[in-house]
Amino acid sequence: MKDVKLEIEHEREFKPYVELSRANRIILDNARQKRDGWLYECMSSILISAFQFEGLINQIGYIVIPYWEEIERISRKGKLKMICSVLQISINPSERPFQSIFELFSFRDQLAHPKPMILREKKFCKQENIENARRVWPKTKWEKMCSIEFAERCSEDIRQLGKALCEKSQIDWDDFISTGCLYSIGPYIQE
Repeated sequence: MKDVKLEIEHEREFKPYVELSRANRIILDNARQKRDGWLYECMSSILISAFQFEGLINQIGYIVIPYWEEIERISRKGKLKMICSVLQISINPSERPFQSIFELFSFRDQLAHPKPMILREKKFCKQENIENARRVWPKTKWEKMCSIEFAERCSEDIRQLGKALCEKSQIDWDDFISTGCLYSIGPYIQE
């Protein structure tokens, strides 16, 4: 008997925002359990949020701006401004979700371009608290930002911004975040 082979073809629309959202949810859930290394999971979650935001902006951009591919290389802030301008959404950097977005990118940039530095800190404490005070080391700006609360806020604010952008551009949110894979099987090949 001859071998029968089938040709299988798959097609999938990759949506970076959706995939990164899943990854972030898992990392953040792990951080909440506060096992050894949980602070690094917070750091990872915040970084994934930055990539998640970029995936969101690009996914929306390709839908609402016909020439997006030509401008896709502009800065994240430029992309955000352009999309918000097209959708007539005002950006207030002192209010959520935009406040979180700008803080998020400050965090991301500090980790993406790390530099050695000497950290100094002076403070006063009561003599009975000296033992605890000597164990607290000076921290970088990004280390101070690294918390479950900030990670949760970034993730939530990106999601809320995504919903607002979809609503303004008349994109169904459920379609925007849905994924799947199409496939076809055939023809039979006999050898």
